[in-house]
Formats: sequence, structure tokens, C-alpha cells
Amino acid sequence: MPPKRAVSRIITNKISAGVGTKKRKVTKTKGRQSLTDDSESSASDSEKEIETVKDYEDAVQKRILTSTTNRYEDLLEHNHLALAASFMMPPLSQPDRSHTTASTENRLFSLGTFCLFTIVKNFHRLAADPQITGQQQRQKRRLRRQIQQLPFYLSHKLFKYFKHVRPELLSSRVWTTLFFPAKARDEDDRDLDYTMTELDLEGIIASQVTDSVIRSHIIHNLNLGPQLERINLNHLNGLSDKVVAQLVGSCSRLSRLSLKGCTNVGDLTLANLPGKTLQELNISFVSGPTSKGIRQLIRTCRDLVVLKMAGLMNLRDALLLDMSSELEDTRTPLHQLQNLKVASTKLGDRGLKVLLGFCGKTLRRLDISGTNVTRTVNISQYCVWVDEKSEARGDEPLVMRTMLEKVNLTRLKVATPQDLVAFFKGLPPQCLHTLLMGYLTVGQVPLRDELVHSLCPFLDPASAPSTDDDSDVRGSDKSSGDAPNPFSPEAFMPVQPISNYRRFRHLHTLSFFGNPQIGQSRRADHGLRLLLKQVASTLRRLELGYTRITSDVLTNLLPFESLVLHEVDDVIAEDEKNVNVVLEELGLDETPLGSEAWAVLSQFRQLNRLSLANTRMDQEAVERVVQACKLISSLDLTSCRAIPIRKRRSLLQDVRKGRTLADRDDD
Repeated sequence: MPPKRAVSRIITNKISAGVGTKKRKVTKTKGRQSLTDDSESSASDSEKEIETVKDYEDAVQKRILTSTTNRYEDLLEHNHLALAASFMMPPLSQPDRSHTTASTENRLFSLGTFCLFTIVKNFHRLAADPQITGQQQRQKRRLRRQIQQLPFYLSHKLFKYFKHVRPELLSSRVWTTLFFPAKARDEDDRDLDYTMTELDLEGIIASQVTDSVIRSHIIHNLNLGPQLERINLNHLNGLSDKVVAQLVGSCSRLSRLSLKGCTNVGDLTLANLPGKTLQELNISFVSGPTSKGIRQLIRTCRDLVVLKMAGLMNLRDALLLDMSSELEDTRTPLHQLQNLKVASTKLGDRGLKVLLGFCGKTLRRLDISGTNVTRTVNISQYCVWVDEKSEARGDEPLVMRTMLEKVNLTRLKVATPQDLVAFFKGLPPQCLHTLLMGYLTVGQVPLRDELVHSLCPFLDPASAPSTDDDSDVRGSDKSSGDAPNPFSPEAFMPVQPISNYRRFRHLHTLSFFGNPQIGQSRRADHGLRLLLKQVASTLRRLELGYTRITSDVLTNLLPFESLVLHEVDDVIAEDEKNVNVVLEELGLDETPLGSEAWAVLSQFRQLNRLSLANTRMDQEAVERVVQACKLISSLDLTSCRAIPIRKRRSLLQDVRKGRTLADRDDD
């Protein structure tokens, strides 16, 4: 790796190439330096090396000021700067979080971030047009040479930023020439040594990543296979199974492979996987693998930690049942698996049992959304076990253990309410941090407040009914007709004080999206209201879109639920302590919320994403929310008919600039 001064000089040359042929004269005004143009200079001035740090900073600042107009007024520019900073390095520490979130105009960016942002923004000007000749053509060649000579850690960040901001500029010739140049001799006759352990092409337009480019350049010219440890080819559906198999087969050290959306990938690629080193594999929405290929994958890659197979239509119960009966050796496949995603497949209860039998005691994340699974109680049966020390001591009750942290039950059709209750009852305390239950059907009816309420007594083992009670539902052999109806008032357990509930103390992500009967109950401390009270102190992300929640339901997320909506102006002015400083993302799409909801929403002061699509809130109400929640950087007002169409996209920027409806009325 070249020394720091050499790296600085390389970047400086790149900046000076775009600065132009003007001299810079530094003048001091009120303690700050300002740059003024003195006179035109010859073309040779742009070729001069910048020797001092001050000259370097002046060149960068000059380039920024002359190429980025209205940088301190245009929020879009700041969003791009923030993105560049995330790729380059963390921002300078700020005592106030608002400086690093929504208020990007107050954020301090590093010099490297400005360089990265400027090069990408002005790439056409810096690289010149391929049809021109003379000085500008030499400038283009010089820029290409300078980018090629960047240390890998810098060129990698530049390449990543290009993919996110200007992917249309990355033709196959550009991205291979600039960021994956062939080994050659530079002007000083020194070997250029490229040590790449990661090949990340996700984000490039699929038509610019072809079989010929991968085969001729990546595999043969660069011979990257032996040194690659991570490969990401997500959504590059133009690559064939044969070429991907050839690339993967050449990577003896490969530990992470992501092929999501590579529709042509099939059994040939799966057969060439390096089973001894591979730890993470994502083949979601790949249409090629057959039952034979999936069987070979599970047998070969026994030490996988992450396995994502969403959308594989050939993943069925019969395949897994055959595998379990064919196992001859004592070494169980997938015995180290921690993250399993089989969403949108034809997997059923029997197949899930086989998979959980392989990895139940190590599994941390499980996604079975959109599958044919109907019995969720199997999860707690295979993923929860008795603590050995507790069993040896003879504790009563026994201490239960699990590794589960995230469960996605979206779009499942659970057989009975008793099965869902048994699943939650079987979980140990304080285990889940993410629970997704969108579009959930239980007993052929959508999830309702009554069933949510029946789950609440099991949030703490001390508040759960004893096992001798006939009302206990733990997935016993009783028929559903003998079990009590959890939808009836008799099945509701006595509500315990909120301080007694400990089960979901660390829950930070919760989703009931798409359950239209959630939020209809008007009873206090019932159903969703009770659950929100419990998780209010830790919940950071909440999705309640397409439900029937109202403003008074959301008050359960506040420290003091006695918020008087019609006197909210006085409440906010006098009681600043009644705010939620934990919730960061809130989805309320297609809910019956009206303009009165601003009183509650304005109390979530840490919100950075708020989705109000197709609600009845008007412009003034939304503006009040944005004014109170200063960290909001993402606001969705799609189909909000009470807000003018022109304002739905610009309202957030207008409020940040001080242009609100109330201000215009005062004028």
C-alpha cells in the first residue's frame, strides 16, 4: 500500500484535473479563507503537483464551491453527501444526534467525503467525452490512470458510491477498466498488486455484467478466484449457470456467496460450492435448482451459518423427509445454522420439523413467511430446550433456553388459535427482539385483538396459568373442541400490572401490517393496547399499516397515556416529559387516522421514518408533526387526499426550510 502522502497526491491529481486551468489566490476575510480567481493560466498549471496540505485543501474546496451550486440549500445534495460519508468514514462526532440524521445541513463531513462526492457528481466533466481529442482527451486518460492507482480501500469505496448514485455510468468497459484493471506496469515500472477478497457487483445494471466479462476478465485475466472470500452477484440475471459455477468453483477460500435473483443459476453452481469453507449462502428467488441440487447443497455445505432459500419452488416436504431417512453418518447437516430463510416456498409442517431438527438449538433467525406451515408450536418444540444446570438442580419451574431472536410469521395460515398461543407460551423470557406477524390468519380468520390479548398473560411465566388448569393451552393432545375458545371473554386471563410483564422486554421491531381487524377494540388495557404498553420502552420499529388503529391506541406508546387530545397544545407546552424518545420508524399506511393524530405523533421525537400513505391527515397536521419531530428524514404521504398533490413530495423539505402553511396564513 502506498504511503499516506502518495495517496494524498494521487487524490490531489484527480481533483486538480477537474479544477481547470485557473490560478487560485487565497484571501482572508473575517478569519476564514475565501478563494478568488485571479487570471487564466496555461494548461501546464493543471499538471503541477500540489505540495502542501493547505494547497490540497484549497483545491478540494475550490472544486466543491465551483461545481456544487446551492449546496447548503439543496437537501438532495446533502443526502448524497451523507451517503458518501457512510461509504467513506463515520462523520465527526456530534453531541446532538440531529446533526447526523435529518439535519444534514449541520453535519460535518470529512475531506475524503467531499472528494468522493465531487468525483462522482462531476464524472462526465472529469472524464471528458470519448469523441473529443487534445487536452481533454489527455485529461480523461490521466483520470483513468489515477483511479486505477488508488489503493484498493479507496477505489472500493468509490466503486460502491458509483453503484448507488450513478449506476448508468458503469458500463462493462468502465467498471472493469477503472475498478478492476488488469495487472500491468505503470510509468515507474512497478508492479501493481491487487489483493481483492470481495467481489461485489450488486447495483450494476444487469446488462453490463455478462458471461464474457466474468469469464474473460474476472476469472482469466485477473484470476481472482483463489483470493476471493466474498461474492455478491445479487439481481444479475444475465449470468448463466455455467459461468457462475466456473467462478464459484475457482474460489477455494469462499466464505460468503449471495446470488439472490440470479434466475439462471441452478444445480451446476450448487454442485461446485466449496463446502468446507462456505458459511453464508443466499440463493433466494433462483429458479434453477432442482430437488437434486438442493439435496446436494445440504449434504455438502454442512457448516453453513446463514442459509437463505426464499422462493425456491422445489423446496418441499418430500425432499427433506427423504433426506432425513437417508442420513447414515452421525454428523448432522446444518448443525451450526443460525439464520434460516425459507419464505415463499412450499415448505410445510413436516419439512419444517426436519430442518428444525437439524439446527433448532443454534437457530437465531427464522423466516417462514408465505409458506404452508400451519403449526407454529413446532418452533418452540424444536428451538427451546431445558437448561442442563437447572435440570440438574431440580429447579421448579425449569429454566428454558433458546437462541431465537427473530421470527417472521407473515402470511401464515395458522391452524388454530391454541397453536399460536402455545408457541408464545413455550418461548423463554426476553428472547425475541424482532416479531413479524403481518397478514396473519389464525383459524381461517384474520388476527384480532382478542387473540392478541390472549397472548399477553404468557409474557411472563409468573402470570401464566398453571399446567394443572384446564384452561391451559400448550399444544396438548386434546381436540380443539375440548379446548376453551380463546376468542371468548371467559378465556381472557386476568390482566397483570405492566411491570410484571418481562417476556418482550427487549423487543425492538414489531409488525402487525395487513391485519385489518387489529385495533378495533375500545377496551383499555386490552389486546394491542396492552402489548404496546409493554414494549413502549424498547420498541424502535413498529408497522401498523392496513389495520384499524386510532390515535388513542398510539397513546399507549407514551409514558403518560392520559394525553388529552383536544388540549394537546397545552399538554405539549407544559409536559415535555410525556414524549417517546425510543421509536424511530412508524408505519401507519391505510389506517383511519385523521388530522387529530398529529397530537400523538408529535410526541415521538426520535422518529426518522414516518409512513402515512392514504390516511386522512391534512397538510397542517403533518407540518406540525414534522416541526415537532426534527429527525424525520423519510416521509411517505402517497394518496393523502387532504394534502395537495404538489405538496406530498416537498412538504418535508418545505418545513425544514421554514415554509409552512401556518406561516403563509400569518403573512
